[in-house]
Amino acid sequence: MAYIGREPTSGEFKKVDVSSWTFNDSSTSFPLGFQAGEVNQLVVSLNGVIQEPTADFLLTNGGNNIIFTTAPATGDSCFAMLYGDVGGVAIPDTSITAAKLASNLQSFTEDYFTASGDSNSYTLTESPPSKSSILVTVDGIVQAEANYSLSGTTLTFDSNLDSDSALRIIHLGMRSGVTNPIAGSVGITEISSDLMAKAGIRINANELTEDVTIGANQRASVAGDFKISATLRVDGVFTIV
Repeated sequence: MAYIGREPTSGEFKKVDVSSWTFNDSSTSFPLGFQAGEVNQLVVSLNGVIQEPTADFLLTNGGNNIIFTTAPATGDSCFAMLYGDVGGVAIPDTSITAAKLASNLQSFTEDYFTASGDSNSYTLTESPPSKSSILVTVDGIVQAEANYSLSGTTLTFDSNLDSDSALRIIHLGMRSGVTNPIAGSVGITEISSDLMAKAGIRINANELTEDVTIGANQRASVAGDFKISATLRVDGVFTIV
């Protein structure tokens, strides 16, 4: 078809072929015959009643299938239409809901233990990045971060829990892959501003408050005045400028 001026780019409308769909009061997932970009591109009616995207139906299998939240009944009639380009609809801010996430992202990982009374350490299924990334409860009581330490997958309490205490650890936030930076790839801009200034200038505090050991093959320096309020062991070289 010829156009005067620029050809429209809004994309085609597609009627979904529902002839192969069999409603039987139990089946909920049906093929679209194409890939839809997002659930809001579909208009679906059952027995003439428009269904609400996300609430009444979702997309699965990479957008190739529709899944109803309630199985259509035997004898129900359906009409479905795709509006606009496949994948051509932008996702507005704040529009992503839990229902649109992959199933492995919709719920938090949880660890459960029953205390034996003679141990204060427990091995988690995942390694939390920090204590703020988990919620720890003992017999339903939330524990303060000061009551335990965290190292990798090991959670250690200050003292043994009472025998038969119910320990629950909820890993907060989405699970995602974390990789270590490639050796030599971290530059000045990636380092916290309280450690580095422009042009590689090192910023140090004016007081030592934690024990530090400078190894025999190590060299260290600070800009004075510098107050030493903890143990400083120097086996190598330590210079105050």
